Amino acid sequence: MIEMPGLARVWAVLPQARIVGGAVRDFLAGHKVADVDFAVPLAPEVVMARLRAAPPRRLAGDEVTVDDLSLRTGPSHTDAVIYSGPSVRVAVRPSGTEPKLKAYLEIHLPARDDVAAARVLATTLLAELRADVVALLQRGPN
Repeated sequence: MIEMPGLARVWAVLPQARIVGGAVRDFLAGHKVADVDFAVPLAPEVVMARLRAAPPRRLAGDEVTVDDLSLRTGPSHTDAVIYSGPSVRVAVRPSGTEPKLKAYLEIHLPARDDVAAARVLATTLLAELRADVVALLQRGPN
């Protein structure tokens, strides 16, 4: 079984999710799994419509704002939403080549003298963010 922080939380809210892609390849080859992709049963356009209709208020404990790039004009107009908070940023968009969504997760922390503690905090926040985003994509906004 793949062991990563936050996976138990993902399956608690998304029992039908399946790990796919490079994580499966790495696990079967005996390599460390650093990134996990999940497949869920909803169509990308359904999820994007949900995300736009009622965006989340919080992700990984941060209050977030939404930037719907479909409302922009000019070259920055695209089918994507970006959620930003003090320490988190998530961009969600449909894939251009496959019937799936792509979510990009970032953690932003202020510079610290204790790098080891900062890494632990960032890893914890990323696990929380990953679980919140998977739940958001499956169930809808909080």
